[in-house]
Amino acid sequence: MAIAVTACHRDPGPWRLDRVEDNGQLAVARAQQSSFATLDGVAWPPRELPTAHTAALELQRLTATGAIAIAWTTADPDGYGSGPASLRIDGADVAEQLIGLGLGARPELAAAEARARAAHVGGWSDAGKAEILRWLRGRALTLQVLGEDVDAMAWRATAWQVAAQNEAPRLAFFEINAGTDPGPPPCVDRLVTAILPRLRPATTADVARAFTGPVLVQVPATGAARCVTWTVQPGVGLERHDATSTAKLGVRLVPDQPTVEWTSKATAEQHGEVAGVSGSSGVGTARVTAASDDALVIGGTPWFTTEAACQRALAAAFPSGCAEP
Repeated sequence: MAIAVTACHRDPGPWRLDRVEDNGQLAVARAQQSSFATLDGVAWPPRELPTAHTAALELQRLTATGAIAIAWTTADPDGYGSGPASLRIDGADVAEQLIGLGLGARPELAAAEARARAAHVGGWSDAGKAEILRWLRGRALTLQVLGEDVDAMAWRATAWQVAAQNEAPRLAFFEINAGTDPGPPPCVDRLVTAILPRLRPATTADVARAFTGPVLVQVPATGAARCVTWTVQPGVGLERHDATSTAKLGVRLVPDQPTVEWTSKATAEQHGEVAGVSGSSGVGTARVTAASDDALVIGGTPWFTTEAACQRALAAAFPSGCAEP
């Protein structure tokens, strides 16, 4: 009996940090115990920002050596729990160290935040602000341009304003004034502008011909300008494969109109076998505003009927390539 009691109260040993996610969540463990935590007092960057990954790597570096002590704001009866916690390495507050490197702070660590602001590091540096604006532009560019006779540039500008309004508190925190100018247009908009002079108003016949195959080649709205080839399945939609996934995009042609309806989208991730399927459904109408024998502008986005036509258009529009600003 004495041995059993002694075992129940055996020291579980020090905590260790097993993993840091880009969203700021920490996985910690010791002996037979494991839990999760976030750093109390730290305003972690959005996980979409490279800053978040950098912060996660820095936290792993800070905790690679030394004794870890962790205390949750709200602990269960056994003394550990999950949620906000203070984390110390050899007695030094990890949250304060990270804030000193340019992460945002909650009021209780305002002094460390003020030092970071004054030193113009992290999110308050010129490079950090530029990174945040690139992230914001990427969010704005995800807007799908749908509707009748939509002006793509107007949609991009509206999307930028909406994204800036939604993120206004975060932008203000890092002393960023996004204003109303979304900056240089994305590659896809610049390409549309370049090819429009050689296109004509689209007809129903142009759309029908393009969607009978064998392929349609898209220039995506974000990232460096590149050609993405989809296989046309007449009457069904588009499908493409790469090393890790299969993507499908349902398409319906609107009778007697140069218009298409995107009806669904699904992606199956593959890692030796199908691991899962994600996607969306619904209907979004996009007008085909311009066309030629080898190109179409669908809802403000350029598509081509061959890989060669797409590559020629990119080479003519961007002799030195085009990357997102």
